[in-house]
Parts: sequence; structure tokens; C-alpha cells
Amino acid sequence: MSVEHLMQPGISKELFFKVIKSKLRILDEQLWFTKLWNDNSNVNGNKLRLYRRYKKDLQPEHYVINAMPRHLRSNLCKLRCGTLPLSVETGRYTKPPIPLGERICPFCNNAVEDEIHFLINCEIYSDLRFNLFHRATVMDNSFCTKSDFNQFVFLIKNAELQYELSILVHNMIRRRRALKSNLHS
Repeated sequence: MSVEHLMQPGISKELFFKVIKSKLRILDEQLWFTKLWNDNSNVNGNKLRLYRRYKKDLQPEHYVINAMPRHLRSNLCKLRCGTLPLSVETGRYTKPPIPLGERICPFCNNAVEDEIHFLINCEIYSDLRFNLFHRATVMDNSFCTKSDFNQFVFLIKNAELQYELSILVHNMIRRRRALKSNLHS
């Protein structure tokens, strides 16, 4: 069957394909969103528990499009997708899995070490994040009064901060590895 048989009379091929492309995009986004929120197959909890709270559309993020060294982009991606080796992630793989509320930060010992704690709250990195937080406050003077989640979202969604954020995350991971190896020595 040819495309002409599917088209209504008087509609150009260009318009026909534009409509089809639009409908396929909508279906693709609906399927993506449904899969993102499906927890039925996740024994240890959805790895995308944070990502799905802030990712609302099926568009590439700024850090993916911008020129950035691969290792910086990779670390930023891991932070955004919840695959950094933080306690919230590594606790999923212990035998038996550590309950989510007990996956405590090895440095603070009083909070779950998730992506928000890592980026926003953990005192061990406060000196590293100072410049980025200052810049974020200059960009949005209400930054410091936002909730931890909204600060996190502001930092990861703001196109102007992506490179600086990727460097911060890289340095935080390096410090975390060094401190963790000292804890086990």
C-alpha cells in the first residue's frame, strides 16, 4: 500500500508526514513516561526514583548537547540517573538488600546518602560546592530558600551551570573515593 492511499484528498505529502511524525512523537513520549513510572518489575526499588520526579519531557538535556569532556558528562549523567555509587544505590545490591531508609551516608551517619544529600547537603563537600551555590544564588536570589529538591533541580536543569556542575560532581566523586578508601584502610 502506498502513502497516497493513506492520505486524505487535498493534503500534501509534507503535511501528511508532519502529522504522522507529531503523532508518533506523542505516542513515544507517552510510552516513555509510562515505563518511567512503572515499578512492577523493580524488586529493589526504581533506580529512576529521583529522575522521574524532575524529568517531564522526552527532550535531550543541555549537558548531552554541549561540548563537554566525556568523563564529566558521564558523571553528571550518573548523578541525574541515580547510578553513582552512593549508598542509596550500592545498598540495593547487598545480600539481603539494605532497606532504603538505612542506606546512610558514611560521612554524615545521619542521613540517607542519595543524590540530593550528595549534591546539596553532605558537609564533606561544602567547600567544593561553595562557588556553584554562589553562582546559583546570583542567578536566582531565592536559590538558598528553595527546598533541597528544588535546589537540586535548579542546578541540574540550568543550561548555564552544566559545565561547572559537571566539574563539581567530578571533584566530589574523587573526594568520596579517597575518603572511602581511607575508611577501609
